Amino acid sequence: MFPDNPYVREAYSYFSAGLAAEAQEKWQEAAVCFDKATTLDHQQARSHTHLAWCLAQLTRYDKALETIKYAEKYAQADDYLIYLDIGKVYYVAGKYTQARRAYETSLAIFPDFEAAKAALWQTEDVSARNK
Repeated sequence: MFPDNPYVREAYSYFSAGLAAEAQEKWQEAAVCFDKATTLDHQQARSHTHLAWCLAQLTRYDKALETIKYAEKYAQADDYLIYLDIGKVYYVAGKYTQARRAYETSLAIFPDFEAAKAALWQTEDVSARNK
């Protein structure tokens, strides 16, 4: 189940610890764990996504936006869930055009994904009000 690479196994341990801290809204603690996970396994898009989300919750938007680029770079083309999460980071950071693009990518992969439809609608609503 786990790769033979000890760094990947250790990254998974940090990722799991990050998820536990994130679930408790311990954003700083979670960010530290996800940062360690991305250092050990740099091509793991999920770790970058969760790290970016935690940084956004800590209002470190510049760093969150820098980090989410790695999630986009390493995301699997058919992972509709990750594109929803990428969109959420962009949305919270006020980058509505990028959020919309991520939600549209999610829907292109899975057209019936209701969470992405709702997020896209919300983003378009906010964008319209800000014009």
